[in-house]
Amino acid sequence: MQCRFCKFSSPHQDLIFKHYRTCHWSVNATSFPCLHLECICIFKTIGALKTHLWRVHPKTGNKGNTTFSCDNCDFRDICSQSTFLHHLRGHLKNHERVHCPFLKCNFISNSYRTFTAHNNRKHKSHGLNDFRISVCPENRCNDASPSSSLGCAPNLDEEVQVHLDEEVQVHTTDTPDDNPAETKQALEHKLAALFLCMQTQLHVSKRASQHISNAVTDILTISKSNTLAAIKDILQSHNCDVDQSVFTDIAHVLHETDPFLTACSHNGILSTEHKRNSYFKQKFQVTEPIEYVFSRADKQTFFYVPLLKVLQTLLDQPEVFEKTFTTNESAHGFYQCCFDGKYFKENRLFSSQDFSLVLGLYIDDFEVVNPLGTARKKYKLTAVYWVILNWPSQNQSSLNSIQLALLGKSSEVNANGYEPFFDPLIKDLKCLEQDGVFVQKLGNNVRGTVFTVSADNLGAHGLAGFQESFRVEKFCRFCLASLNNIQNTEVREGIFQLRSPEQHDCCITELNSSETLSSVDGVKSECVLQKHLKFFHTITGFPPDLMHDLFEGIVPFEISLCLKKWIDSKYFTLEELNNKIHSFQYCFSDQVNRPQKIAKTFSSKKTIGGNAHENWTLLRLISLMIGDLVPESDKTWHLIMDLKDIVELVVSQKLTVEAVWYLESKISCHRELFKEVFPDAYLRPKHHFLEHYPHLICCFGPLVDLWTMRFEAKHSFFKKVVHETQNFRNLLKTLSNKHQLMMACAIDSHSFFKAPLHVENVKVLKISSLDARLRLAVENKYANQTSFSLTTKATVHGTQYSRGMILCIGNENGFPEFGQIDHILICGTEVAFIVHRLTSWYIEHFRAYEINQSTHCDVAIVTPQELVDFYPLAAYNVGGRRMVVPKRFLLG
Repeated sequence: MQCRFCKFSSPHQDLIFKHYRTCHWSVNATSFPCLHLECICIFKTIGALKTHLWRVHPKTGNKGNTTFSCDNCDFRDICSQSTFLHHLRGHLKNHERVHCPFLKCNFISNSYRTFTAHNNRKHKSHGLNDFRISVCPENRCNDASPSSSLGCAPNLDEEVQVHLDEEVQVHTTDTPDDNPAETKQALEHKLAALFLCMQTQLHVSKRASQHISNAVTDILTISKSNTLAAIKDILQSHNCDVDQSVFTDIAHVLHETDPFLTACSHNGILSTEHKRNSYFKQKFQVTEPIEYVFSRADKQTFFYVPLLKVLQTLLDQPEVFEKTFTTNESAHGFYQCCFDGKYFKENRLFSSQDFSLVLGLYIDDFEVVNPLGTARKKYKLTAVYWVILNWPSQNQSSLNSIQLALLGKSSEVNANGYEPFFDPLIKDLKCLEQDGVFVQKLGNNVRGTVFTVSADNLGAHGLAGFQESFRVEKFCRFCLASLNNIQNTEVREGIFQLRSPEQHDCCITELNSSETLSSVDGVKSECVLQKHLKFFHTITGFPPDLMHDLFEGIVPFEISLCLKKWIDSKYFTLEELNNKIHSFQYCFSDQVNRPQKIAKTFSSKKTIGGNAHENWTLLRLISLMIGDLVPESDKTWHLIMDLKDIVELVVSQKLTVEAVWYLESKISCHRELFKEVFPDAYLRPKHHFLEHYPHLICCFGPLVDLWTMRFEAKHSFFKKVVHETQNFRNLLKTLSNKHQLMMACAIDSHSFFKAPLHVENVKVLKISSLDARLRLAVENKYANQTSFSLTTKATVHGTQYSRGMILCIGNENGFPEFGQIDHILICGTEVAFIVHRLTSWYIEHFRAYEINQSTHCDVAIVTPQELVDFYPLAAYNVGGRRMVVPKRFLLG
């Protein structure tokens, strides 16, 4: 058997387990893959892995039924190895002398504890073929060297044969057992990783960490007398007459070699906070933040994490390198990533290089304390993050993938401007544009630059140099529309001139040449990135803010207007609506993002409140909650359902050109209906931004890949640090240092990214054991396979699938075709879904599909790549009908 992370191999499971724990165990991201290359199961603990091997791969474990005979009594039965050993322990509990049942072992004991310790130490990895013939008459591997846990294997090389009366020795490489010094260093490193995880992942304070270290050290020191007594009992039970000094020496050596005591006792390498920090910086790949000064007189500073150093560290990781430089070509006529957009294809650097590093920045202000408390704005921070856009979107969304670049106090950044704040970052970016960063695996430098800057609208306007108000005349960063004109003129009419790089440069020139002008066409200054970077431009570098435009803008605003109208029309009361929201049977991920009750003040505030996820869920499921209470002819209902359609299109991760045209038409119809239903209401600037989305999708690709939602989740790390430590002294240094230690902890783990596939609890079946209908489907899909595994739950690229979920498995006559998961099939290293097809009818009023069992009971096997949309759906019972509501637009 071979380690799934490195070249270490051994015929014994226990040595593989020990290797896993020593070399690949990580406190912040632990996953243990099955030892069999053909099995794709991954487990969170060694115990779960052992259980899996016992149940699913019995030939490699100790499992198996055979005839056992007991030397102490008349017991003779067909049973498993564990059952027989349990029988022997019954004799030991009666203090009967029991002879060890394994080959070439003369050990005899009448002590249950001693016998169990001997068995675990000497024979834990041995199987059925390692028993004596008198104990296991069916054993035919009698005088040969005992086999490994793989079973009787007479053809193994002599160098890996193991004798039970000697210490287990395996001639292999890369194992810490070959060198005690290496083992000691590995254990020290794991202990240091535990302290690092406590401080950065679990947010345990430094004082608490030191207290835990001291307390455990004291406990282990005090337990020395217990260890001495236990050693004395064992030796005396074996009639060993040993001097008292020997007992003392053995106990002393055991305590002196204890890894925790060695590292954490007085003068230990991890005994104090200072020593631990020194160890972290020496042994972990920590990129330390650098402090820069705004004003020495006012003690205004900020921190910068060197981008080039972080890039170098990341690209040295094999899996990061693979994700960065593996290109996936998109199909013609589709928008699947930012590389499919017009702006990327027209970028002079990206279009001229075979490999380029494409970076996405994010800037935002956030509070690390209660924003409604007395300390609000006092601890408001400005953060700049970045991510590598070369990675697949599922890897970009991981919080470990989002790197910190700059961190400063918002008041000081605003007072001093973006120029000094961004200066250290821009120096590194200019170097990246001109010289690139050296990639060892490629043997040369790779250039790159910033492609996009994601931010909320206010943050984007501030950094881009536009006026930071949406009540000014030229409020839009995408066109030259006037605020008054957006009420009567659509973007699609072509009257509003789109901003272009050339037009924007003219505005900057005019602004710089005049001392009296404060702004030109809404431009008040030149973006600091455009000013210094050769391959970045303001007009092509700031995508729209999908999350705030829709889920925290248009959606809660329009739902509040519609709810007021429905309540005024006596369709239902606010109390009835809240009861519907509260009692709705949310399933799967909808349970996590369930909407909150609507406040009584929603009408006056013209918003239902709630966060982006909650508002999205409410918009998706509101038709199932109250659709039967609102007449089909109600235009207000049509307005909300049109908005639901628009959201499904905008959040799609794969769009065709035709789908973009359809989105443009939908937005136009929605605008007209809004003006008809609410003639006295004004369209907000975010409505105008939404009208630009079809064009911006063509320029940037799917907008959901560039939204701010995952970046905002990064703020939670800093908020947790402040909440747990309650330390506001030198806050910026504390937060930036802790973040870099956290990233070092992530890099130290054996997997920087989450496993693309996570499966547990599989059941191995022969294809011949299936019923004819399912067997035919499996044989058609996997012609050369004779067996496979089944499970009821699997996680693919972070999305969890389980039995009962609904998938869109294809299209029929232009309409989506659904299937319900019965089982999840694992064949080799591939995963597929066994679904039974469902018939469906589109219910226009609910904007949902009614599904029913197919009369033919058709079974289909579908891989994740064949799904129309990877997101699993839930079936909800509404008025006796099973309904499915899509989350994204389902391409026909």
